[in-house]
Amino acid sequence: MKNNPTINSFKKVTKSLLLLLLLYTICRLLFFLFNYSYFSELKFTQLLVIFIAGLRFDISAILICNLPYILFSVFPFLNKSNSLFQKVLKIWFIITNAVCLLLNCIDFAYFKFTLKRATSELFLMHDDVGNLLSQYLLDYWYLGVIWIALVYLLIRFYPKYLEPSKFKLSIPIFLLEVVILLLTAASCLLGIRGGIQLKPLRIISAAEYTEVKNIPLVINTPFSLIKTIESESLVNYQFYSEKEIEQEISFLHPPDSANFTNQNVVVIILESFSKEYIGYFNKGKGYTPFLDSLLKQGTTFRYSYSNAKKSIEGIPAIVSGIPSLMENPYITSMYGSNQLQSLPSLLKQKGYTTSFYHGGNNGTMGFDAFTKIAGFDDYFGRNEYANEADFDGNWGIYDEPFLQYFEKQMQSQKQPFCNVLFTLSSHHPYSIPKKYKNHFPKGTLEIHESIGYTDYALQQFFKKASQSSWYANTLFVITADHTSISESPYYKAKIGSYSIPILFFKPTGNLPQLQANRVVQQIDIMPTILDLLNFDKPYFSYGKSAYDTRISNYAINYFNGVYQSTSSTACLFFDGEKARSFYDLTKDSLLSNNILDSTNAAQKKQEVYLKKFIQQFNQTVLQNKMTAK
Repeated sequence: MKNNPTINSFKKVTKSLLLLLLLYTICRLLFFLFNYSYFSELKFTQLLVIFIAGLRFDISAILICNLPYILFSVFPFLNKSNSLFQKVLKIWFIITNAVCLLLNCIDFAYFKFTLKRATSELFLMHDDVGNLLSQYLLDYWYLGVIWIALVYLLIRFYPKYLEPSKFKLSIPIFLLEVVILLLTAASCLLGIRGGIQLKPLRIISAAEYTEVKNIPLVINTPFSLIKTIESESLVNYQFYSEKEIEQEISFLHPPDSANFTNQNVVVIILESFSKEYIGYFNKGKGYTPFLDSLLKQGTTFRYSYSNAKKSIEGIPAIVSGIPSLMENPYITSMYGSNQLQSLPSLLKQKGYTTSFYHGGNNGTMGFDAFTKIAGFDDYFGRNEYANEADFDGNWGIYDEPFLQYFEKQMQSQKQPFCNVLFTLSSHHPYSIPKKYKNHFPKGTLEIHESIGYTDYALQQFFKKASQSSWYANTLFVITADHTSISESPYYKAKIGSYSIPILFFKPTGNLPQLQANRVVQQIDIMPTILDLLNFDKPYFSYGKSAYDTRISNYAINYFNGVYQSTSSTACLFFDGEKARSFYDLTKDSLLSNNILDSTNAAQKKQEVYLKKFIQQFNQTVLQNKMTAK
């Protein structure tokens, strides 16, 4: 039996899978070391549990990615002793797993931008990824070196196939080979599922072993990609009856009874502008002197949050009030063509002209396609700007000239108008014009200099705009798409990592006052604007007006398979089935002390609201009921 080709092949497959397990563990160690500041609070025993639990997710990903290799290696009818067959298997194995190792390596550095493993949207944004890959590899060249070293180990220690000698096939041996095939297939199925539990392994399964923030360390990038591809469809939750939900939550907003005001609306979305970089929110320590001055004049919020960690998710939240509560961004999901109501489509009913401006390559992250769905009349990108002298060499047009172009366009635009502009210079690789090199503080993070440049570009825009006839009759909103890299423990934690500025500003200064403890998120921007305009038609939005004190005051996020609900005093994590953790923000802003207690009235209230919100969100998206009839 020791000369049986199938048995020899089975031994080789087992050794090759053990090699992969070792390489995945090395990747997990490197991932931990590269992001040590984020995971630094873990004790050795906790880290040990995470590494052991991680094997379960590694086995699942390895088996899924190598299933053809495994099954072909033990299939009875194939001539496994053939040298060509063995070479093909080896090449297949090396290429497949070299790609998987590369994905893990990319996340060593990419994680600090998103605080989660890469998801399947990478495949849906291949043009943007391709455009930036060369720059990414240049900046993080050492990841390429690590990857090459890992692939070398993969090739160097790939097990050899032991050639059988004087082997003859017989019926008993053939039956044995069939049994080996069946046992192998059954073992693969069990490993892929992660065990005999009711549901197969999911990203959220990692929360069984550690706190929610540490989930990315338990799983691996191939597993994250596979599971986010699998989980495209939303779950039709049935936590409560429709009547019970309507008592507390309604996404249908009634018309305002006051007279509508035809003010222009200008929304400026600043790329990656975390609160961490803004002096106004950090006792003067920051890189945004001009934005600080505007924040002192307008209406802003102590508790203001993004709904996601990526631009492709932030834009729909701001423009259309759609939170990011699914694995893939709304724009690229199967629901991206749903009928919806947005700021431009609603204001067009009142005679507004509407435009979206982004100096990036036309088609970037599907923005141009989404703006059509959202109802914008025009889209202005790099092609429309038509002056390559101001191209930054990576993303698109530098912020200062593009903001000047934006202002010039509005001088001739029919009023009232609703325009949205999205900046780009503070996106990695943080390019600024050569003439401004060493003009802005370098700071302590690579992004800080570009933050100072964009702040200056914003100042020049307002300087020019203030001289225009349309300026005085305009409501400005300034916010960010998401946060970015951080050095502060608070801004690395789950609350701070979503903390962005949200500013409402009118040159006349006559904005109503707000309660100091209001929690405002990106999806609240559209309802707040419509509230300030006294919009007199019904509309649909998942957000609330910042001035509507009748509605429960929470910000809601979705991250690594977990829903997060944040009030001014507490934070709750819920996995779709049960509450995982609860934190008192008045004493524990870093979320280090889980006080989960089912008898806690505040926790129960927050959990009930979150479950109602999730159920209503999923059902309205699934049923394509995202409009007010």
